[in-house]
This record gives sequence, structure tokens and C-alpha cells, in this order.
Amino acid sequence: MSRKRPRLIPDPLGPKRRRESGPEDRPRGAAPGAVRAALRELGGLFPRRLFEDALPPLVLKTQIYSLVPDRTAADRQLNELREQGEVRLFQLGFDADAQGVIFTEDFKTKALAASGGRRCEGTVRRFLDSVLPACGDLSFQQEQMAQTFGFRDQEITQLVNAGILTVRDAGSWWLAVPGAGRFVKVFVKGRQAVLGMIRKARYRQLLLAEVLSRRRAPAAVPLGLAYHIHDLIGAQLLFLIPLVSPTLYTLPSPQSINQSMGFIEHLLRAERWTKRLGMDDPKELVSTFPAHTEPPVLTEPRGIVDRAHTWESEAHGF
Repeated sequence: MSRKRPRLIPDPLGPKRRRESGPEDRPRGAAPGAVRAALRELGGLFPRRLFEDALPPLVLKTQIYSLVPDRTAADRQLNELREQGEVRLFQLGFDADAQGVIFTEDFKTKALAASGGRRCEGTVRRFLDSVLPACGDLSFQQEQMAQTFGFRDQEITQLVNAGILTVRDAGSWWLAVPGAGRFVKVFVKGRQAVLGMIRKARYRQLLLAEVLSRRRAPAAVPLGLAYHIHDLIGAQLLFLIPLVSPTLYTLPSPQSINQSMGFIEHLLRAERWTKRLGMDDPKELVSTFPAHTEPPVLTEPRGIVDRAHTWESEAHGF
């Protein structure tokens, strides 16, 4: 009989012992009520005074994803709130996928205030009492409005003039918020201003503490920097890089990723130049690179750095 000798090297293809599942192995999801809490928090960032308190707190759907990263769970909870009649969704118009979220009670209050004392007040009140509780869609069809809810063409025109509906196409209308056009104009300009601010930053990155420490937002960002940052993260126009301290925001471009992850490349180049220049320590050429700082930069001594840069340029014909 031959005895099997124990394997000194484990077989990677052999059977493996199953690891006991722990809390980290459970499927991740949003806590109950996470979307409702996110809507409350984001609504608190909305500057009502900017629009003379004529608009209710408007929240973009993309902003929710910045606080509830699990998009599937966020969409599920948002649909539950919409089916329960607690919130309403509406199209913002500047993008096909841009949707706003508003609490139904806030929408009713501002809609009645905007139509108060006008000829359309009765029609608006009737729409809010009969159509909103029965239909949670973003748009309404002419057949639905006429046959199901009994609205005539003249009354639908009154709803359009009141800003409750906006024309989608022939015989179809989007649900709208009265006066939301002013918000969309300010929002689009502010979003471009924040993106431009980050593009001009070094390595196309900004620290969160640096952004939020500004006492006053730029004139082109009247909605506030925090309001736009939540939108840009949720829309994946900005990447959030959690560091040791503090947090960094960066544009999702290959160039910025290569720059932020280029420490190894800089270190290898430093070692190559130390051999050519007869130096003993590559740290004389490359600065230290802690996890919570910017990508490494060339530092003292300046003369050696200039020699290395010139030598490399001549060697490669740059």
C-alpha cells in the first residue's frame, strides 16, 4: 500500500471549504424609508427664497442616487411612494431622462396658490382632486382626460395656461409644476458652472472640504454647491473618491484616473533616473505620496529635476 503524501502546494482547482456567510455577504439594499429621508434632506437644500417661495422644494431623481447608492432599491422605494400618492414625478425638459420629484401635498399647495383668483382656479382644483389621486403617471392622454375625467378641450387649455400641464405632443401632456421653467434655467447654468470649476482645478479634482468651506457660492451657482454636487454624483458626471481624509471629487475621465493613480509610474521613473544620474535615493527626485494627498509631484532639488526632464525629452525626441 502506498501512502499519499500530503500536498505541500495546495491545488487551486480542488474543492474548497465554503466560507460561512456573514453580514457583509448579505445583499445590499436601501434601508426602509431611505428614499423618503433623502427627499427630506435634499428638499432642505432647495433655496425657496431664490424664487420668492413660489416653488415647492424640487428634487431631481439623480440626487436621490447620491444618498441611496443602490439604484434598484431607490427606484423601488420611489415607485412605492408614487403608487401611494405621496410623491409625484415630472419631466424637467432639459434632458429626456431628467425627472423631478416633489411631495404631492407641496405640489397641491403651490398649484392652488399660483391659480388663486384666476379663471382657471376651479379647473385646477378639480384636476387636483380627481386626476392626481387616480393617476400617478407622468403624462396624460386626451382620451383619458376627456372620457375618464370629463375634461373638455377648453379646460385642458386652462390647465396648460396655469402651468399644471405642458404639451408633450398632439393629444398628450406632461405633468408640470407652475413656474418650474425659472428653476430649469438656473439649474442648467449652475450645473455647467460647477463642472467648469472642477475642470479648471488641478488634476480635474476638488476636495469636498474645499468646496463646502466656501462661505458663498459663486454667482453662477445660486442653487448652492451642495445641491449641484448631489445631482452630479447621482448622474455619474462626477466620481466620488473616498480617501483617508478628506473626500475628493473628480471628473470621470481616463486622464484624471491615470493622474490620480500614477504613483507607481512616477516611482519607477525616479528609480530609472537615479541610476542614470548617480543618485542614491529616489526620494530626492520624487515627493512622498500619502493616501490622502494629491498625486505625487517633482520636488527639490530643482536642478536635478530639470536635468532629468531635459534628458528625458532629448532622449525621446520631444
